[in-house]
Order: sequence, then C-alpha cells, then structure tokens
Amino acid sequence: ALTAYPELRDVTALRRVEQDYFPVILITCLMQPPNAPSPSDEALVRIRSYIQSLSRQGLTDVISINKPKIKNINYNVRVWLYPGTVQDQTLAKIEQNLSTLVANQYWLGHDHSLMAINTCCAMSGVHHVEIVEPTTDVMVPLDWIIMVDKITVTLAGRTL
Repeated sequence: ALTAYPELRDVTALRRVEQDYFPVILITCLMQPPNAPSPSDEALVRIRSYIQSLSRQGLTDVISINKPKIKNINYNVRVWLYPGTVQDQTLAKIEQNLSTLVANQYWLGHDHSLMAINTCCAMSGVHHVEIVEPTTDVMVPLDWIIMVDKITVTLAGRTL
C-alpha cells in the first residue's frame, strides 16, 4: 500500500478468517499530516488495484482497503507553578511539548497515556499538574487513529 500511494504515513494489515477457507486481509491506510487522516475513495481504489494485481495476490485472499476509524479527544491541562516561574514561557513550553507528543503519536493503533501527557508538563518551575482531559488512558485498536482536536494549558495557581 505504501508503494502504491506514497502519501500514506502508516498502513496496518490485519488477517481475519471469516470461514475456514476464506481469510480476509483488512488493510487500513493513514495519510501524512497535515492532510486529513482518511485517504480519498480514489486513493483507496488505487491502492486496492495495486495490491490486487495478479502478480501480488494469492488466489484465496480477500482484501479490504479501509479508512482509519477516528477517535477525537482534547488535551486539557491545569498547571500550578512555583513562585518566580515565568508563567507565559512555561505554559507555552508545555503546550509545545504536548503538540510534539501528539505529532509523535500520530500512528494507527497508538494509545495516548496520562503518563506521556504528564511527562510533557514535568519541567523546572512546575509544582504539579491536573490533567482534566483525557480522564483516563485512551486505548485504540490497530485500525484506529486518535485525533487531538484541541490542546489547552491553563495556569491553575501558584504554590506558596
């Protein structure tokens, strides 16, 4: 699939047997950012045609080319700072760290954990963090992508 359509970022192939003699190969394709995660219908047809070429396909393979399923979430973090910490710079750095985390996790089947979010916030000058959203680790199967729609970092207060 990646050879047929180089604009893809990730492809997952799952083999499922519907009946004893009909294996189905489910192929999920993810586009490169900043494009939308789902390939167009024309792209899916092009990928399917490439894969189903007689020189590549086994006679018993049934192939399904699919768009990724999408789970939308937000990151919302409240931060308490030590006295003397520069608020604007610290909050901007946390937001930048979270944006980098989201970009690094833009893969099919990649989970988003509270620990990873907390790690992005752990830096000099930060006393503690409350992760408002997501409330738990976000786990997805291999044919899903997690889309973070919004990242919010707010100052909750300062410690004494």
